[in-house]
Amino acid sequence: MQTIGADIVAKDWLGQGLNHPVQQRSRRTLGKLITAAESLLESGSFDAASVTDIVELADTSVGAFYARFKNKNALFLLIFDRFREDSLNWVRSELSPAGWQGRSLAEAARFFTQSLIDWYLENRGLIRAVFLHTRIHPDPDVQERMAGFNRETYHLLVSFFMVFELEIRGEDPRATIRFGCEMIAAFLRETLIFGPDSVKLKPKERKRLEVEASRGLRAYLTSGEMQ
Repeated sequence: MQTIGADIVAKDWLGQGLNHPVQQRSRRTLGKLITAAESLLESGSFDAASVTDIVELADTSVGAFYARFKNKNALFLLIFDRFREDSLNWVRSELSPAGWQGRSLAEAARFFTQSLIDWYLENRGLIRAVFLHTRIHPDPDVQERMAGFNRETYHLLVSFFMVFELEIRGEDPRATIRFGCEMIAAFLRETLIFGPDSVKLKPKERKRLEVEASRGLRAYLTSGEMQ
């Protein structure tokens, strides 16, 4: 996942409370504000930071901030929307059903867990910051966005694994797939994002995690229970 940075393009999904920049200089200023906010989120300092702290880190002014945002929450919503959009694009590109006809469920489960581990590790700081912020601040706008993000994500994952529908047990294969993916995603998220040893994961430990997570997912999908 790429941070928004100075190359940001104003789009409809950028969130409410943002005055869209038109001139290139204004777009650069917006990019600097967002980069500064992302840095504060990743360091765990965003909640305590004031607008003054953000603009000082961005090397701009309070006036420049309020020319673009109503408040600090509007800036967070912008970052969250970009996080959501990048995440969905990742799922669409990495877990497309195309090309999986004739391959095995074991391969698909292994690919899913490998890809998810890669994504968590590459974006650990921002993912952790977004999840913590939404837990601490149960904002209705963010909750609605998160609910929509979850619905779309699991719709895409169900489509991916439905290629192997004949191998999946249970009265409702779609429900089985969703629950299995939710279990593995939650386990990997807690291990890699919030676990005390997540930043110290060694190659051998990562390999074991890939094998055990994919084995657990495959076992659940084919039997309806974890083994």
